[in-house]
Amino acid sequence: KQVGIPIDIGPTALFYRIDVFEEAGLPSDPTELENAIRSWDEYFELGKELIAKKPGTFLIRNTASVFGTAWRQAGKGFIDENGAFIGDQEHIRAAWDLAVKANAAGINGALAAQTTDSAAAVSEGRLPADFGASWHLADLMSDAPETSGKWHVCKHPGEAVNKGGSFLTIPKGAKDPKKSFEVLSFILNAKNQALEYKHSGNFPAATEAHSMPEVDGEVEFLGGQKAAEVFSAAAETVRPLYEDPNSEAVNAPFSAELEQVESTKKDP
Repeated sequence: KQVGIPIDIGPTALFYRIDVFEEAGLPSDPTELENAIRSWDEYFELGKELIAKKPGTFLIRNTASVFGTAWRQAGKGFIDENGAFIGDQEHIRAAWDLAVKANAAGINGALAAQTTDSAAAVSEGRLPADFGASWHLADLMSDAPETSGKWHVCKHPGEAVNKGGSFLTIPKGAKDPKKSFEVLSFILNAKNQALEYKHSGNFPAATEAHSMPEVDGEVEFLGGQKAAEVFSAAAETVRPLYEDPNSEAVNAPFSAELEQVESTKKDP
């Protein structure tokens, strides 16, 4: 068996621009906003309100982001523990229909992640909200460094899920596994995990890091908010999710077809 030493976990939340929400008259306090968007329908209605007041401003990056969050909220994915395909079941259909509903509501920016267009939309305030794991902070800092201090995080619609997370492991053929383990243990100690959170938002897998000032302190980019409180609460509620080695390959066609729905108006 392969055993990995965990680095970080990926509890999700909603990142949003305080200034854009205030300008549009939308809730901008984290507690007030999360109470207003407990359901996806409430979030979609907020998106309609935003685009009516600020045309060309979207609360959804793309339909795949809704789909990828929604099916994880079901606690199961495309392949079960026995290796059987379950991507034709109701939990996937419900997530698909939800993503299509977001697109039909006209609040979808249809922006591919990790592109210059997407970065520009974030920087210019045309995409003032986005779902993501704690490490998404690094994306925002890279895409729009000039927006530092203008963001907050809160619970997104429905329950939090886990996206990403990572670990290090020692290959069987390592020349000196004992020394390798010493190095990994140092790199991944609680203090270094706390420093990594401060640097890029990677939420520590080591629970003792959560009380360290680098983690539970204020985050300048997020408007001085103690964001770890949001991610820690999210981590406590995440449902376990089995992920087969082939899960990503099976998931890919779904996301690709949703992109066709967005870009070519293909029949969903």
